[in-house]
Amino acid sequence: MTTTVEIPVPENMSPEEARHLAEDLLQRRSAFADFARDVELKPDLVHPSVAWHVVAVDHMWRKLIDKYGVYTSADIARLRGANPQNRSVATNLAKRENILSFTRAGKKLYPRFQFKGDRAHPEWKHIVEPLLNAGWDSQDILLWLTGPNGAIDGREPAELIGTDEVNKVITDAEDEAKGIW
Repeated sequence: MTTTVEIPVPENMSPEEARHLAEDLLQRRSAFADFARDVELKPDLVHPSVAWHVVAVDHMWRKLIDKYGVYTSADIARLRGANPQNRSVATNLAKRENILSFTRAGKKLYPRFQFKGDRAHPEWKHIVEPLLNAGWDSQDILLWLTGPNGAIDGREPAELIGTDEVNKVITDAEDEAKGIW
């Protein structure tokens, strides 16, 4: 039996973006259902605090995606006037400009706040280089950028990229890299 479901999407969303969003949601629900079933069948498999942490981190990634948006490798290739099938465009840009990514549902995603047009924001390297040089993982940097930060009045560093206040983010990134809180 086949069921058809109609899902209204925003007018500015392309059919491809809507399909990717729906596929991602279905894969997440399936993975979550599998996880929940395993936990129910084996209550000692995962301590509740571990399960809570997994859910909390997943929530942070979802918030990043919903609030700031992301590009896929194909999106970046299109932005730069290349064939969307050519993933090396995104890979090469990421290496050159320290563009960070994370993986969701098997896809490498690049948060949009790193970009200005088809390039990295001019301030981007100044923000991430101290943290990368201090050994921070790219995912930790992305979560730091999208979490409330006391050094900038509880705002998220990513909110200030491309504004007059970006120097506060750069200074805080340098302090974080040195272990100064």
